[in-house]
Amino acid sequence: MHQIEGERNFHMFYQLLRGASVDERATLWLADTVDHYNYLATSSHDSMIPNVSDEDQFPLTRTCMTSIGIGESTQIQIFRLLAGILNLGNVQFQEDPTEGIVTDIKAEAVECMEKASALLGVAQDALVASIIKHNMYVSGATIVKPQLIEQVRDSLDPVTVALL
Repeated sequence: MHQIEGERNFHMFYQLLRGASVDERATLWLADTVDHYNYLATSSHDSMIPNVSDEDQFPLTRTCMTSIGIGESTQIQIFRLLAGILNLGNVQFQEDPTEGIVTDIKAEAVECMEKASALLGVAQDALVASIIKHNMYVSGATIVKPQLIEQVRDSLDPVTVALL
């Protein structure tokens, strides 16, 4: 879910990070800067749209959401989902050097995974397992297959896009 130089990711990420109150960002475990997040880092330097303020657009977006029937509690759930995705994008994985398969998340990624799983409302161990392993169903049996780092990244990014 990376953009080419000069391109932005989903506008709502920027609006949320720049327009949410300090308390809202704290509740959502969000950092203060766009470049803290891997999914936004490639566009952080050019993440501003000329003559558009993400900070000013955020309340307008919330007003539009309300006007089409998206209540405040649902809006909060949407923002939790977005914050979970941003944190999930920062998770780094540990590889077995001999086999090249992903065995777990790196120790320094535990906090990001804890935040992501809590925000998404999913048990952390189940979320990790769903990312680093591939379940295959053959003749009524489930085969759990470990994945290579490329496979994990290739499967993780579309999953986060599908959540949107």
